[in-house]
Amino acid sequence: MVARMLVVWLLAGSVALAQERRAKPPEFSPQDEAVFFDDPWSLLVGPRPDFSAQQPALATQAGPGDAAADDAGFAWSGLLSSDAYESEIKRQSQAIAALTATATGFKGGGYRDARTAFSVLAVMFAIGAEHDSDPRWRDAAPALRDLLSRAGANCKVGTDQSYREAAARSQDLADLVRGGRPASLPTPNADAPWGDVADRVPLMKRMDEAEKKLGPMLGSARSLSADSEDVAHEAQVLAALAQVITLDGFVDAGDETYDGFARTLRDAAADLSGAAEQEDYERASRAKAKIGQTCTDCHELYRS
Repeated sequence: MVARMLVVWLLAGSVALAQERRAKPPEFSPQDEAVFFDDPWSLLVGPRPDFSAQQPALATQAGPGDAAADDAGFAWSGLLSSDAYESEIKRQSQAIAALTATATGFKGGGYRDARTAFSVLAVMFAIGAEHDSDPRWRDAAPALRDLLSRAGANCKVGTDQSYREAAARSQDLADLVRGGRPASLPTPNADAPWGDVADRVPLMKRMDEAEKKLGPMLGSARSLSADSEDVAHEAQVLAALAQVITLDGFVDAGDETYDGFARTLRDAAADLSGAAEQEDYERASRAKAKIGQTCTDCHELYRS
């Protein structure tokens, strides 16, 4: 019975296929066929190309002079957020308060670290004056820049005079953080080049400090997760200072290779900040390695 039903089903399918309407094959006129070749291969000249032997060209690694060569449309907020700007000012103000706690400690060596802190503060306020957001203390930033720049320059030596000025500026900063303003601010020099705000040496000390702090915080994915805010902060400060040392008036600024190293460092630090905010450990590790290698390569050619 089953076999009979199977035969009936097959016969029905055959009839259906036979009745299915199909398109007729095309018919070409002699004029149509004249545009085609009977044997196209007979008309080719030379050996057939061997595409399997071709390899894709390797991309050349960009040198330091090629990194971020176009700074058109640059914005400080892409490197240093207003929160990181304010936080760095508060941290350096606290450092200066400790360094000026006693004249003995200041003159015994604290003046060197005070010079670094004042220099970083002067640069922070210089950035604040040009920042594309509306950071805190922006209205007084140019005057604070010049006031703290002078304090940093005078802290090259540890004397009674430099201590008195440093202690006075420390009090100004404490008042500023609490919402006040220094009693007397200088008229800012609108034409001063960036190189007059601070020397490169103390800024490089802060950059080196940032790199050293980043190492332990990037020891593992867990440590990055625990310290992601501090990693982002140090990376942003590093990125901003890497940009600053390429600006007018700084030693070696304008040298293509030097600027290339600085831009590579800047971009790697900015990438690290983004990775820290996303707690992306692999990306953060690559960015940190790039920072370390760039610093090593640059220091082989340039001195602080």
